Amino acid sequence: MKKELRAGQIYLLKHLDPHVRQDADVRILEYMKGSEIVNKSLNIMIYVSLPSEVDTRGLLEYLLCSGKNISVPAVEGDHIAAVRVRSLESLKPGKFGVFEPQLEHREYVEPRELDLVILPGLCFTEDGKRLGRGGGFYDRFLKLIPDSVHTIGLCYGAQVGQEIPFEEHDMKVDEIVTEDGSAGNTAAGIEIKKEEK
Repeated sequence: MKKELRAGQIYLLKHLDPHVRQDADVRILEYMKGSEIVNKSLNIMIYVSLPSEVDTRGLLEYLLCSGKNISVPAVEGDHIAAVRVRSLESLKPGKFGVFEPQLEHREYVEPRELDLVILPGLCFTEDGKRLGRGGGFYDRFLKLIPDSVHTIGLCYGAQVGQEIPFEEHDMKVDEIVTEDGSAGNTAAGIEIKKEEK
């Protein structure tokens, strides 16, 4: 079931109209720049987007210019680590083509030090279930962070709504942000009760 769902979502993202994607990226960026949780968080881990994902480069630049302590995920074996980043120019393609800090210049951030984690997904349900690309990297990482750390999944509205098979090792997110709130919500953020994580 997950395999078929992943294939369908990858196809959807690959064929998303570029103009629709660009408009959605701008709207998501503006929402995130105005988000109370984003602005009050000092230590933030955020993914560096692949071409098929919600573009995070504008948000990364905004957060870096705002004086936040920013880390990005870096793949190490079958886990990801939070690695401090001070400029986008320091990032190079790593495993799976994702841009990350070079191995010899890595400054690690302990998961317990984070205030906020912003992550991607192929699709989400309204109650925070998330389907990733199948490696389980984020599920393993999210198990290491305290409950006080807020998690936000970024995606397009078309990625929200399908039922996702949920297993014991899967982790939910606290909030989903899309370009329009998705599923009939009027705000751009879909808040999920913390105890449902």
